[in-house]
Amino acid sequence: MFRRLSFIAFVAVLSFSSIDVAAAERKTAQYELPIKVLYNAYTVKFPDAQPRIDNNRVLVPIRFVAETLGAQVDYADKLVTIRQDEKVIELPIGSNITKVNGQPLTLDVKTVAEKGRTYVPLRFVSEALGETVEWDPLSRYVWIGSKKIPTVEEKGIETKPIEEVRKYFIDADHLLRSSSGVPFTGYYVLTVEDLPVQIGDRVYYSIDTVEVGGILGVTIRANDTPNIFYVTSSLRPKFRYPVRGLDTNHSDGTMTSIYRIQSSSDETFRDDKDYMKFRLMDALYIGFQDNNEALILLKNPFRS
Repeated sequence: MFRRLSFIAFVAVLSFSSIDVAAAERKTAQYELPIKVLYNAYTVKFPDAQPRIDNNRVLVPIRFVAETLGAQVDYADKLVTIRQDEKVIELPIGSNITKVNGQPLTLDVKTVAEKGRTYVPLRFVSEALGETVEWDPLSRYVWIGSKKIPTVEEKGIETKPIEEVRKYFIDADHLLRSSSGVPFTGYYVLTVEDLPVQIGDRVYYSIDTVEVGGILGVTIRANDTPNIFYVTSSLRPKFRYPVRGLDTNHSDGTMTSIYRIQSSSDETFRDDKDYMKFRLMDALYIGFQDNNEALILLKNPFRS
């Protein structure tokens, strides 16, 4: 389930220059997250083919990105033609020579076809269509356009009745109250596909796993990281503070915190003498202790 990241040097393609991501990533010991493409901070979905790295460059199935950007894609005689207003981009399959409105450009990666999908360099196409592109090495996001994070309401995520999950909080009623002691009447259930998202004043970017000193843990990146708890079907919720001294503050104002999976505090405060048997895959949800007026639960993305 855990895969060690080999610090792959990622470089997003630009027509004349590239961004070296290896230096940005080698400071971390995180496991490998999938690449996520965001357009105006909403996830671009790739139903049957995912972004990939080729020759240290990110390639994407072109139709999904181009249509998201309001362009039209045509295929003929091993040539991909992208049209948007008066702009025409021509990408021959198997070649690194492209044309923008008839002007030739040489890229350092080829357009490739595989299993019925055509992969093209993401940064070049996006910027040729007039969009800004930025690589985020912390969450392995490719940002296209605006970086304003949508709220749960803007994403259409509605609260559900708290009674649906109350059974998981036996002897942990305090987790079903706000910071001011008001009982929750509802809860949000999120998936990793919903990230990044803003709930109240807190923005949640990504969740990952990490190994520090031989100990496996969970990492969360947010503008202000919360305390968390693991919710299971058979055990009391397992509360976790960030591991002291391992928080990382980033230049963009976000921070990443590390949380233990197994903790002796379960024995100290819950008399759980089998706490070392707990595995991350045992958790149904990872809960965030937030100052919001609803319980926040993330479906555990690490369940096998």
